[in-house]
Amino acid sequence: MLLWDGTTHKQAGQLPLGHGESAGSIALSPDGLTLVSVSGEDGRSEEVGGEVRLWDLATRRQLGSQLTEGGGSIQSIVFSPTGNALAFLGEGGRVELWKGILWADLPELHDEVCGLVGGRLTRTEWVDYAPGIPYRAVC
Repeated sequence: MLLWDGTTHKQAGQLPLGHGESAGSIALSPDGLTLVSVSGEDGRSEEVGGEVRLWDLATRRQLGSQLTEGGGSIQSIVFSPTGNALAFLGEGGRVELWKGILWADLPELHDEVCGLVGGRLTRTEWVDYAPGIPYRAVC
């Protein structure tokens, strides 16, 4: 996928798309630092795909592993105004929101994880969830 600079109107680089031949839908985060792409079928049909990839535009590298929507194909995707969630339009006009997958920084991720686990893990929980990793208090 070619990237263009909106100010100079010149090609700014290229992403190793990873979806095959085409992307069915793309969106730019509000801060302009992250791009989301959805796999396309053949670039000609209205059917899109279900593989979603996030890209760091500064490094031109994929962020994490691909996300997959299990409920069918995604027609289009967009970032929330704050940039911390993704909304997509699926089959039959279904709209869904993916929250809790994007963080502005490490402290925000830390707070999200600690909120999900309800505070510190006990030593017993640590052994269950993180076997082989030495215990440490993380929240």
